[in-house]
Amino acid sequence: MKILCVLGSPSTTGNNKKLLVAIQKHLSSTYDVTLYDQLHEFTLFTPERLENGTPDTILQFRKMVVEADAVIISAPEYSHNIPATLKNMFEWCTASGEFDNKRTYALVFMPQEPRGKLAMESLVNTLKGVKARIVTELPLFLTDVRMQADELELLDKTKELISGMMEVG
Repeated sequence: MKILCVLGSPSTTGNNKKLLVAIQKHLSSTYDVTLYDQLHEFTLFTPERLENGTPDTILQFRKMVVEADAVIISAPEYSHNIPATLKNMFEWCTASGEFDNKRTYALVFMPQEPRGKLAMESLVNTLKGVKARIVTELPLFLTDVRMQADELELLDKTKELISGMMEVG
């Protein structure tokens, strides 16, 4: 199975990126896992931009989504919502249909509870808007991982959660 992990944060060095790297490492013995961390390079979506043609970076991303059997999206909470870079990506994919019935796993990774709840609601609502098949909604926190130097390691219980979620759907 091909899995596309999408970094929903504009920070390419933050904890959500580190989480997806750890998930990729954990799942890669069983699955073909690709990490996409370039949403910050997407042109801001406007209907007028569609008239001028879709930029190549977005076309390439759409192809990756289509070719994936499943998509894992990890995002932080910004101002009680998902980051603008992630919302912009969904705007580019709304009418084109790449997420239609796509097996999708929604993750929100935050320092501590209860943060992340509103971002999860926003992410789920947006996924519903693009007609994704939401398999799992998984909030994760720093208590679910171990930080070592500049790397993040999944705890055993978190590895079990991640492996288990992949078996669903």
